[in-house]
Amino acid sequence: QAAEETAQAAEETAKAAEETAQAAEETAKAAEETAQAAEETAKAAEETAKAAEGTAKAAEETAKAAEETAKAAEETAKAAEEAAKAAEETAAAQADKVAEKAAAAIAAMNAARKQQSASESAPKPKQKKSNSGLPAPVIGPRDLTAVREARKQKAENAGDDFSKNFLVCASPHIHNGETTRTIMGDVLFALLPAAIASVFFFGWRSLITILVCVVSCVATEAVCRVIMKRRQTISDLSAAVTGVILAFCLPPEINPLFCVIGSIVAIAVVKQMFGGIGMNFANPAATARIVLMLSFPVAMTTYSVPFSWWDKANYDAVSTATPLAQLADPASGTCTNLELLLGFHGGCLGETCAIALLVGGLFLLLRGIITWEIPVSFLGTVAVISLIAGQDPIYQLLSGGVMLGAIFMATDYATSPVNSRGKLIYGVGCGLLTMLIRLFGSMTEGVSFAILLMNIITPHIDNLTLNRAFGEERDAA
Repeated sequence: QAAEETAQAAEETAKAAEETAQAAEETAKAAEETAQAAEETAKAAEETAKAAEGTAKAAEETAKAAEETAKAAEETAKAAEEAAKAAEETAAAQADKVAEKAAAAIAAMNAARKQQSASESAPKPKQKKSNSGLPAPVIGPRDLTAVREARKQKAENAGDDFSKNFLVCASPHIHNGETTRTIMGDVLFALLPAAIASVFFFGWRSLITILVCVVSCVATEAVCRVIMKRRQTISDLSAAVTGVILAFCLPPEINPLFCVIGSIVAIAVVKQMFGGIGMNFANPAATARIVLMLSFPVAMTTYSVPFSWWDKANYDAVSTATPLAQLADPASGTCTNLELLLGFHGGCLGETCAIALLVGGLFLLLRGIITWEIPVSFLGTVAVISLIAGQDPIYQLLSGGVMLGAIFMATDYATSPVNSRGKLIYGVGCGLLTMLIRLFGSMTEGVSFAILLMNIITPHIDNLTLNRAFGEERDAA
C-alpha cells in the first residue's frame, strides 16, 4: 500500500513537474514577446527623438526669423520717425509762406479800404430791381462786375474781409451779350419788311390786325403772369413776336375779335399753361391759327385783293382766291412766279410777299439767330416733292405759308430739335407733311398742321439724334 501511495505521489509529482515545465515554456514565450515589444518601443523612442530634434531645429530657425523681423520693424519705425520730422519741417515752411501771403493780402485789403474811404463822398449808382423787388438777374459780364462790387462794398461796411466773399451763380458764366430780349428784338426787326409789305398791299386794316394781335398777346401774358404770381416777362418781347406772327397768319380784314381769341389761345393756353417761354411744346402762332381755322373757317378763308383798300367804296366786297386755291381750280386764274415773289396776290397778310420774308430770314441767318438746317431742309423737301408730283416747285415755295413757316415758325427754339441732325429730320418732316396735305388733303394749305405735328414728335427726334459722350457704349438691343 505504501508503495502504491508512493507511486501515486510520484505520478502526481511527475504531473506537477510536467505542468511546471509547460508553465515555464509559456513564461519563456511571454518573455520573448516582451522582448520584441521592448525592441519596438525602443525603435519608436528613437524616431520620437529624431522628430524632437527636427522640431527643435525648426523652432531655432523661427526664432532667428522673428529676430530679423524685429530688427526690420525697428528700422522701419526709425524711417517713419525721420519722415515725420521732415513733414513737420515742410509744414512749418509752408505755414510761414501762407503767413506771408496772408500778411500781403491784409495789406492789400487795407490799401483798398483806404482807397474806398477816399471815394465815399462820390454818388453811388442805384442797383436796378425787378418787378418782384429782388435784384435783377445776372445776364452779362457788366452785371457780374456790378454784383461783385456791390457785395464787396457790403462786406467792407460790415467789417468783413471782402476777399472771402465769392459770387456764386448758375451757368453760363461766359456771355456774348445776347439775351431773350435782344433775340426777340432781332426777330421783330426781321418781320418788319413783311409787315410793311402787308400794309402796302392791304392797307390800314392789316396794320390794325397786327396791332390788335400784338396788344392782345402782351396783355394776355401780363394777366397770366399776375394770376400765376410769377415774374413778369412781357419785357422780353416774346409775346410781341407771337402777336406779329399770328397776325401774319390771318386775312387782312378779319374781325378783330377773332384776333383776340387767337391771341388768348396762343399765349394763355399754348404758352403760359405749360410754364411760359421755353416750356411750350407747340408753336403758339401755328396752334392759334389752326384753332381759328377750325372755329371760323369762312372768316379765315376770305382774302382781299391787293390794293383794294384804295377803292374804299368796294373794299368790303372785293375778295380773291389764294394762289393754292387757284392751283386747285385753274378756272379762277393763276399767278406768275414774279407776282408770288413780290406779293401781288391774295392771301394772309404776312404770307404774300415772299421777297420780304426772304430778306428777314437772311437777316436772322447773318445775326446767328437761326441756323440753315430747318429752313433749307423744309424748303428743299417741298421743292423735291413738287418735282416728283409734277408741280412747279417755285410756285409751291412762293405760295401759301411755306416761307413764313420755314423761316419764322418752324425755327422756334422751344419747339424744334437742338442739334443739326435733328433739325434736318425736323425740316424734312415739315416739308413732307406740308406737301402731303397740299396734294391729298381737303385743305389747300398744310404748313401749320405740319409744324404742329412735328412739334409733337420733336422730343423723340432729340432722343434719337442725341450726341453720345466720347467712349460711351451703345445700349444693347
